[in-house]
Amino acid sequence: MAKKVFMTGSTEFSGKEVIVLTGGTGFLGRNWIPKILESNPDCGLYIISRTSSKDKLSGVLQDKRVKLIEGDVLNPNVINHDSDKNYLKDKITRFYHTVSSTSFFERERKQTFETNVAGTERVIKFLEQCPNLKKFIYISTAYTKNGLQAKTAKEDFIPERQIAGNPYEESK
Repeated sequence: MAKKVFMTGSTEFSGKEVIVLTGGTGFLGRNWIPKILESNPDCGLYIISRTSSKDKLSGVLQDKRVKLIEGDVLNPNVINHDSDKNYLKDKITRFYHTVSSTSFFERERKQTFETNVAGTERVIKFLEQCPNLKKFIYISTAYTKNGLQAKTAKEDFIPERQIAGNPYEESK
């Protein structure tokens, strides 16, 4: 009998922290998962993932603290199943959002904005329903603005009217 990969319904963790991660199959997310688990030994980690991406996480699923939740920031509710969403919303204490479209192509502008802007807005809308949320951590790539001469740029330093070099930069 095949093992069920995605959670639908409750799976209790006895840990102090309930952490949710988007983008676990991407470069940033895959690198954050071990760090989250190592620094939070008593946590339960739920990874929101598209069905088509679950194979990329097969190694991390060996850890009993990790569960997959079927979802996508392109979906209006972020989490596909109401039972999963209702179960998690009262338990989430920390949320790492690492999903991003890194396309630089004009032909993919709509998808880039849908993921990077509208997807983040959907995540925030979901998190507004989470009464026990203590931290929301948005992790993005280091590359966001073209043409800055400084090696380090604080967010309040980036000129608002700076022309973006591509759709990805503009979405950030």
